[in-house]
Amino acid sequence: MKLQFTNEPLGQYFRTLLHDAIQHESGVLPSETTEAYLADLLVRFAHFERMHGIRDAFGHRIPTVTGMLPEADVRLHANSFLREREVHKHIGDYLLFWAGMYPEYFQHLRKAGHVDGLIDAPAQGKASYYIASSYRESPFEEEAEVLYRLSDEFDGYMHAVKSVRKRMN
Repeated sequence: MKLQFTNEPLGQYFRTLLHDAIQHESGVLPSETTEAYLADLLVRFAHFERMHGIRDAFGHRIPTVTGMLPEADVRLHANSFLREREVHKHIGDYLLFWAGMYPEYFQHLRKAGHVDGLIDAPAQGKASYYIASSYRESPFEEEAEVLYRLSDEFDGYMHAVKSVRKRMN
């Protein structure tokens, strides 16, 4: 399965901003596929329902990373390894989005004593992307490479997303 990305104007706008940020500020090597994935992520997460798209077995939305982690573990709530992959990919996306677009969000959670305030977003984002990238069989081969790159260079891509936020203001 070939990765497909949005071609809508907002996606193209994000791709342009991301490309420039990655080229000049991030310290990571440019990758057209990874840039397209990140632009698609920003478009997807512009919709609240997609940002909080992980649901438990009863269909309830799981709004916290600490709530998502058991859903990403086959020893706990994940009913399959594909579910494990899906949830870890979402956790990586969620953490990259928040740490890049709204880094003050985690500071707010810490000050409020929220359990997600204890999460090291870059470390958990890297770990979740790495786990999701380990699924390399069909149809995930191409996406696995992108997820591995996001895991390996999480900090640089987080910096690129922060740069996009600055450029949007």
